[in-house]
Amino acid sequence: AAQLARPALRRGGAPAVAARCFAFNSDTPKTVVRHVSYGINLDQYDDMAKWVKGKACEVRGAPGVKSADFAVCGTGRLGIYYEFTDLDSFKAFMDSSFYKTLKDDLLKAPFYDASKEPQQFVGFKQPNL
Repeated sequence: AAQLARPALRRGGAPAVAARCFAFNSDTPKTVVRHVSYGINLDQYDDMAKWVKGKACEVRGAPGVKSADFAVCGTGRLGIYYEFTDLDSFKAFMDSSFYKTLKDDLLKAPFYDASKEPQQFVGFKQPNL
């Protein structure tokens, strides 16, 4: 198996290019990502878009938030993709009254579709993948 992998690492006899190594358990600072999706009624897209536009700047400006992006899926889901500067910032955001109010407002919004269970992924960003 090692012989089969070797050609993929080199072309035409050139030496393999050095790659920056990233160990998951290293002391290298890591940003934390949170991807979450909530059900929405697509027939109320305009109301949802207005709500997101009204919240986006405040979300992006929250302490520790490196970036936040929003997307809508054709199956009726609002995706929110956060990147936090570090684990402590992520924890502080999730425990903040700002986040609790934001989530409560979203779950009470007329465009929210509670029949679609929210989905969430939280992890460390892997810059070398």
